[in-house]
Amino acid sequence: MPNSEIIDSRQLLNFVKLAETRSFTQTAKSLNLTQSAVSHSIKSLEEDLGCRLFERIGKKVFLTVQGEGLLANANQIIHLMTSARERLIHHSSWGGGRLRIAAASTICEYLVPEILREFNESFIECDLKLRSVDAPSIGPLIANNTVDLGFTIYTEDMDPELQFQEIFRDTLQFAVAPNHPWLERRRLNRRDIEEANILTYTSSSLTQRMILNYLQEHGIKSPNFTEIGNVSTIKELVKIGQGVALLPHWVMEEDRSQGLILTIPMPYGGIERTWGIATLKGRPESLLEETFIGLAQDCCRHRIAPVEVIFE
Repeated sequence: MPNSEIIDSRQLLNFVKLAETRSFTQTAKSLNLTQSAVSHSIKSLEEDLGCRLFERIGKKVFLTVQGEGLLANANQIIHLMTSARERLIHHSSWGGGRLRIAAASTICEYLVPEILREFNESFIECDLKLRSVDAPSIGPLIANNTVDLGFTIYTEDMDPELQFQEIFRDTLQFAVAPNHPWLERRRLNRRDIEEANILTYTSSSLTQRMILNYLQEHGIKSPNFTEIGNVSTIKELVKIGQGVALLPHWVMEEDRSQGLILTIPMPYGGIERTWGIATLKGRPESLLEETFIGLAQDCCRHRIAPVEVIFE
């Protein structure tokens, strides 16, 4: 009675080679086996499958109908097994492997390109995947092993299964147009903020949550929020006086240097964010991950004020 278990891979390889050479002697020589070992392997395979695979005619062998049917599948199986081995060797070699990154949208737009430029110079063969997502989505992606690491904002309620490596801190400031009436004031008050049209990224972002908590803690009624798709658009609207925005200085460097955007500190101490790399706790970091984290630190050392960068 035929066996329903998986076919032995060594027997399958012997079968394919014998179908190719049609000679037990040549098959044994090419596989560095004895002729009796090949003969025994084929006999065991036929018994396992419950059918004859070869007809022996003199010193030659020929495939039966069942053997021809098996050969089509066997060639595909051998090819897949060979490809799997090659991929493993490739991933184990220098420059190979896979790195899956998720990063908050602003980080993707302003910091990640510089990091990846340096990374790709060292790991040309790396299978690199980058996902731009809102920060709250990053934790679940790491926990589910959908990504290897995430560049995100630290929060007190972060998943305890995640490990967080702090990279830098920033402080949000009001970004305004050069002719904005706030610039005539010495100090902002609650009413100024409550009556403002504040341009924000999305209501689902961690920064939005931090802004709302800040307003609540200081008894400020929620102002008018206008949600915009990305930070670049927010800056353009600020420049033409369509609202104010709460932004860190590192996304406004060029605009500030050209006098297109001016900044005003937030009252009551402002909002500080802690950025870093999140990974799955307890899982050893690969060379690719360690390199990316190191490059992220180097990038922030140059792009963010040194006093705000954390290096352990």
